[in-house]
Amino acid sequence: MLQLTPAKKGIVTALTMMTSSICTFYLFHLPDNGNSQYLILSEFIGGMLWVLLSFGKENPGSSFKAYFNTGFKAFVMITFLMVVYAYVFYKLNPQIMEEGIRMNDELIRKEGNKTAAEIAANDIQLRNIYMPMMLSLTTIKYLFLGALSTAITGGLLSQKK
Repeated sequence: MLQLTPAKKGIVTALTMMTSSICTFYLFHLPDNGNSQYLILSEFIGGMLWVLLSFGKENPGSSFKAYFNTGFKAFVMITFLMVVYAYVFYKLNPQIMEEGIRMNDELIRKEGNKTAAEIAANDIQLRNIYMPMMLSLTTIKYLFLGALSTAITGGLLSQKK
């Protein structure tokens, strides 16, 4: 029988999340940062539960440290793969960045306190920081959510007698 390690379960979870993201964006034409994110985050939490519940079943009476170590192996793998996916996704879809810059320009124009040259300079700056910003946000989001879900689930499961 194939033994799925926490890291392999993380890979399966990340592939599921990527598939959902691709389907919601390309098939259903939903925005990349809209309510469809709840589906992807639910899959992330479900993957973490899968990892931790199966670990608990195979290793009854484990400590919080053992649960967290197991969850860590999974959520780090998921985070890494989702950051790589985000990089490829945003490179393949530059219209997302352009739309964000256009919306930012509208907000600045409504404020009325910037010249056209300042707005153009702001556009250049946004283009330069867009990819690092998106990758940083993706990394922080999944590391935080992974640590939180692992700590809560691991804490609950390690208390079971």
